Amino acid sequence: MTKIKLEIERRKLKSERDVQKEIRDYLLRSGRPFSITDASQSFDKYGRIVNRVRAGWPDISTLTKGGRFFAIEVKRGSGGVLSREQALILRKIIHFGGLIVIARSVSDVEEAEKSGLRQCDLIEIEKAIARKSKTSKRRPIDPIVGF
Repeated sequence: MTKIKLEIERRKLKSERDVQKEIRDYLLRSGRPFSITDASQSFDKYGRIVNRVRAGWPDISTLTKGGRFFAIEVKRGSGGVLSREQALILRKIIHFGGLIVIARSVSDVEEAEKSGLRQCDLIEIEKAIARKSKTSKRRPIDPIVGF
């Protein structure tokens, strides 16, 4: 097995948590500000469930070196699937001028920073949007973006 093939096989075995940690370490080394989204449920002082993060919001929010908003949706090395809600948010971020990447490795983040919006990410977004949502049969159309 060649070194490149071995690296590809190793990458496939990584969990979403592993990939996110590697990206976090990369961002720390770069010195730029970032935030990791914690979408777990929390409770208010009355014990009611409170959702503090919008469904579908990207796992990591940061800036490019040029100051552009950069949304990173982290997926495991192999098999991670983008939800329809995540795809709709990513498409909206693109519409408003942000950069996005669906990252299965640090190299995906580096590639998006260097080259900009990747065609493979756009294709994955459109496939996810075409699937029916599990939470609702029909989604209201956003008047700003038209989807």
